[in-house]
Amino acid sequence: VSGNDVARRARVERIAGDVARADNRPRDAAALYLTAMHDWSEVLKSPSPPRALVAEGQLEAGRGLWFLGHGDRAVDLVLSATEEDPESAQTFASAVAFLLEVGRPTDALDALHRALSADVSELYKVYMCLWVIGDERRRGEPRDRQAAEYLASRHGELWYEQLAEAATGRLEFAQLRAAATTGPRKAEL
Repeated sequence: VSGNDVARRARVERIAGDVARADNRPRDAAALYLTAMHDWSEVLKSPSPPRALVAEGQLEAGRGLWFLGHGDRAVDLVLSATEEDPESAQTFASAVAFLLEVGRPTDALDALHRALSADVSELYKVYMCLWVIGDERRRGEPRDRQAAEYLASRHGELWYEQLAEAATGRLEFAQLRAAATTGPRKAEL
């Protein structure tokens, strides 16, 4: 069995663990998370695994550890993934989204700030800033200065640029609504 096959199986096992957890089957979820983490450890033992694969393994193991009750270790792994593959917008976005999902906004900010100084896609940076600011608003917290400044620096005709403009009060909601011409844009609106 190749490393790619084991990684694919580990991804599916972790997702199956999420499904079992959502279906209120904690024992099944725990077994699937543990199996996924074991498979990731096997993948990462291979000689010189690619950085992207190491980062993905850390993210996946962090997710599993979180739901197994090892929150601090999980967060450490998720954040270390952003250091392992600092040029992957997907790694940063996955880390920020997960940390917000599990109620670790300070750690999500840490990952976002790392992303803002990394050489990753502007699109991902805008969305991560929007997520963080949305979470802060939901919690009644002030906007993160760096996220707000980044969004304020975006301007253009692309959808994500328009979202940034709307989030910083430079584009009226009616104008943004008029630009929401596709199903995904309407969902984001």
